[in-house]
Amino acid sequence: MTSYQSRLGGEEGIAEELAESQRSISIAEFFEKNRHMLGFDSGARGLVTAVKEGVDNSLTWSTPFVYRDGDETIHRPIGEAVDELIEDNRKAVVTKRGGDLEKLRVDRLEALSFDDAYDVDFQRISSVFRHRVNSDVFRITVEGGREVELTDYHSVFVLRDGEVVSVETSDIDEDDYVVLPDTAWSGANVDRLDFVSELAQLSPDRTEAVGLYGVEQLIDEHYDAIRQQVDTQYRMNDFRKCDRLPFNIVRKLDLDPEAYRDCEIGYRYGRNNVPAVVPVDERLAELLGVYAAEGCVTGEDHEKVYLSLGTHESALIARTERLVRSVFGVSPSTVAAHETATNVTIPSKIVGLLFEEVFDAGTGASENRVPRYVFDFPRDLRERFLLGYAAGDGYPTESVIETLEREGDIDDVPEDRLVLSTSSDRLSSGLQYLLSSIGYDATHERVDAGTRTIQGRSIEFGDSHKLYVHTDQSSVSRRRLPADEVVSGVEDAKLEARLRPRRTAGSGRYWARVGTRRRWVPPVHWQRTGDRGERPDRASGQLR
Repeated sequence: MTSYQSRLGGEEGIAEELAESQRSISIAEFFEKNRHMLGFDSGARGLVTAVKEGVDNSLTWSTPFVYRDGDETIHRPIGEAVDELIEDNRKAVVTKRGGDLEKLRVDRLEALSFDDAYDVDFQRISSVFRHRVNSDVFRITVEGGREVELTDYHSVFVLRDGEVVSVETSDIDEDDYVVLPDTAWSGANVDRLDFVSELAQLSPDRTEAVGLYGVEQLIDEHYDAIRQQVDTQYRMNDFRKCDRLPFNIVRKLDLDPEAYRDCEIGYRYGRNNVPAVVPVDERLAELLGVYAAEGCVTGEDHEKVYLSLGTHESALIARTERLVRSVFGVSPSTVAAHETATNVTIPSKIVGLLFEEVFDAGTGASENRVPRYVFDFPRDLRERFLLGYAAGDGYPTESVIETLEREGDIDDVPEDRLVLSTSSDRLSSGLQYLLSSIGYDATHERVDAGTRTIQGRSIEFGDSHKLYVHTDQSSVSRRRLPADEVVSGVEDAKLEARLRPRRTAGSGRYWARVGTRRRWVPPVHWQRTGDRGERPDRASGQLR
């Protein structure tokens, strides 16, 4: 955590400087001039933010968001990203107010934003800001349990009297409807993963014992370059004899991926090597989903990967075994962990290294996250990942597995909703972002720690999250608009009767489906706000 966590007591002027360039503008002009805005957040932090002109769009340090760095789409807390950028580029940082406000111009970075057609897409970030908290911080909770933390002068779009207006957080009422993006979005659509290139990003110490196998042809084609990296000729003979090149030599050769496409990577004296390049397909996507739900890496040197499944889930166990063999070419071992759990074990140090360092998928339940690359999978494979996750830590498990066997999609699950569970805050947020990327909305619920009985056993559980996903999205509340806000008049008597005050359970507002005669509104969706409670302020990060 940085020193920017603490609030400055009694200091004046920062908010005024941040807002000095503001003026009154129309909504259309606002969107046009602010295509850089963050767009939305999800999971534990909500999907409700919009960025106002000027530099007043402060978010708390822990607010997660999705951005693109070159060809990679990344999901992480905004404060973590901004801290890293500023600390790694200290010489380029512009400091104001005695160090209380820092600004860094950036390139290569893009954030999810509204485009000219009000669809969600990635737009270039020109600058990032970091400043001490100089105002109250509010947590806005919307219908469905999603939340976001904002400074009191952060702007949010709401629907009032049939018009979209921008208001400050402190002016939001509990009965307001906030504007949320309603379009799917995509990353880079990768088609293969090159583990050689990815491992080369690690330190040489981390890959000292790793080697590239099946290199006879590669040695012939790059003999002179390899010979320059070794002291004696006999080492070249050893490379041929063992059909292996040390990875720390390989990383210096600047090879085209085609040169090692048919090679394998693994540890010296180890077993269960894996392909150096793997296709991004439905098998990989599903296996990563199962790992995010039920996987962990064990041992100080990532000796094994465990996928802990219910003993009664024989179909899922068998399917997971097939996925491991298909993706990595490794035969897993399956053993009973205890009465209710069975471990599908991947006995491969190199697979453990990939999950821990390359996929950066977390090493256990409370630390797991959406693995790297998944946001850049094609749409159908992002959906496959989610179904794999639902099979591992969701409900209804049997229907999900049957859907996977049929190569079906989420809307092919016969039940009307899926339930996804996790004890990881970051994974909960990432899953909601991933759902939104394929056009699915989810309701979020926090579940307090407690004791539950499973198959006759009392088990202690910590705090967790549940995500409820309707398999038919046409019925969710975001597909409706509040009639009293958008219907200007009704001539049909039957329709008028249907639109007479009638409350949706607990909402306190009246709703009508889009398609009734109404004033035009942008193709975004609405969510009613719930409570708006103040909370202790935290370090804030910004993008512009």
